[in-house]
Amino acid sequence: MKILKFTGVFLAVLIIMALIIYIPNRQAFKTISDNSIDLKEGSNWIQRATSDKGLINYMKATPNHVSLISFTENQPDSGIYFQADKKRVMGSTANLLLIIEYARQVNDGTLNPDKPIKLSTIDHYNLPKYYSSNHSEAVNDLKKNHQISGSGTIPVKDLIKMMVRSNDLAASDCLYFILGTDNVANIPKKLNTTNIDPPLPWSGQVILWKASLYNQKPIDRLHYLQELPGKKYRQLALQNAIKLASNVNYREKVYNAFSKNGLGLLFSYEKNAYQLTPKATPRAMAHLLYRMNKDSLINPGVSKMIKKSLQWSFDTPSLKKQINYYGGLFDSRIGMLNGIDIGNLKNSGTTRMQVIYLNHVPVSLWMHLSSEFTNQTMQRELIWKPEFYHYTYRKLMK
Repeated sequence: MKILKFTGVFLAVLIIMALIIYIPNRQAFKTISDNSIDLKEGSNWIQRATSDKGLINYMKATPNHVSLISFTENQPDSGIYFQADKKRVMGSTANLLLIIEYARQVNDGTLNPDKPIKLSTIDHYNLPKYYSSNHSEAVNDLKKNHQISGSGTIPVKDLIKMMVRSNDLAASDCLYFILGTDNVANIPKKLNTTNIDPPLPWSGQVILWKASLYNQKPIDRLHYLQELPGKKYRQLALQNAIKLASNVNYREKVYNAFSKNGLGLLFSYEKNAYQLTPKATPRAMAHLLYRMNKDSLINPGVSKMIKKSLQWSFDTPSLKKQINYYGGLFDSRIGMLNGIDIGNLKNSGTTRMQVIYLNHVPVSLWMHLSSEFTNQTMQRELIWKPEFYHYTYRKLMK
């Protein structure tokens, strides 16, 4: 009875959250009704996966969709490698590749980090009602810190802050084109890896998913895209993003479509759409972190620049006492909770690197975990709580 009562209360709260957070307009009730089945998906896990250990138990039970890597710089072979070689959707952790290419170009002198870029140019890639609040948050932070010039520009280097701190998809897309499409496409080759897909601009991909722009039903649109060869999908996504930035009439058409109801997909459809996006094996991503930490990712200057770009600062006194350095990239979108991070502990001097990908998370469980930042808390505690690391190792590796 307790579980039933908890689940019932949670679902009621979930609906209210969805009303407030996701679709705050007259479309809300229809969206909630349309997604009523999806909103119940995974409700049996909610009470069991609310803690760090509970989330590890969930991962153990769903190995087809999750991966976890956690290891130290001195003993990389004895870490946790759970489903390490399964290709997973990267989400915004693909920004690591953009940051690597940015650092390479700055180090080579081919890109000036102080080159001014107009905020209006970045705005072009910000699709209404598709995680657009991330961009607003990033811009507000710039305003608070007086980092926007009188002519409405910021230096290119501030795009990195917007990406890392706010998961600003528009900033990622803008940097993508500043770096050059050919340069970005060749990042895996330059890094000598075949297990990481090149990034793609998010705006171009999401426009592909917007069924009304193509006079199709959402399910038909999704099926069409799932049948497309990967090379064609990439080509169309790039074309969309380029056209969005350069063609005023097209941009207005896209904005109008998204302003009505955002992406306009059922949560389950959106979750499946992410499977079309660039993927990587967690092991390959972890190896990039390892090379960066050893100052051997391209060269020491590039490695240090990447590490500085990823750095987070904490105001919490207890955390400041425990860590010398912490950096990472995180993403949370329907059914997806991803993170890569690296932390150095003060008491031991140990540096731990991690890649954690949770794909295809049931919607109700995802809403709960994302609202509580459970996955991010879990990742950080794997770094500075040895007892939790050992629990995770026993659970996933034995």
